[in-house]
Amino acid sequence: MMAMMAFGVVAQPPRDKALSPEQRASKQAEMLQKRLKLTDDQMKKVTDINMKYAQKMEELRKEMMKASEYKYKKDQEMEKVLTPEQFREYLTLKDKMRNRNMEMRKHKIEKPLKEKAPENQEK
Repeated sequence: MMAMMAFGVVAQPPRDKALSPEQRASKQAEMLQKRLKLTDDQMKKVTDINMKYAQKMEELRKEMMKASEYKYKKDQEMEKVLTPEQFREYLTLKDKMRNRNMEMRKHKIEKPLKEKAPENQEK
C-alpha cells in the first residue's frame, strides 16, 4: 500500500476516461473551434488530426496501464526483500529519478515548440 501512494498508482483517472477516443477528439476540436474561431475548413482538418491521434493515444494509454501494473508488482516484491529503511530510500531514489526524467523530457519537448513560437519567428 505504501508503494501505491508513493508512486501515484492510486491517482485519479483522466476526466474524459469514459469518453471514446472519437468522442475525446471531437470534444477537443469543438473546444479549439470556440477558442481559436476556426473556419469550417480548419475545423474539418483539426477534427481529422484529433481523430488520428486519439486512436494512437488510446493504444499508448493501454500500454501505460500495463507498465504501471508491472511497476507496482515490482515494488511489492522489492518491499518484501528490503528493510523498511531501505525501501523508503528506494522509493526516494525512484522518485528522484522519475522527476529528473520528467524534467529531461519536458525540455526535449519544450525546446522545439519554443523555437516555433510566433515571437521567435523571423518576419
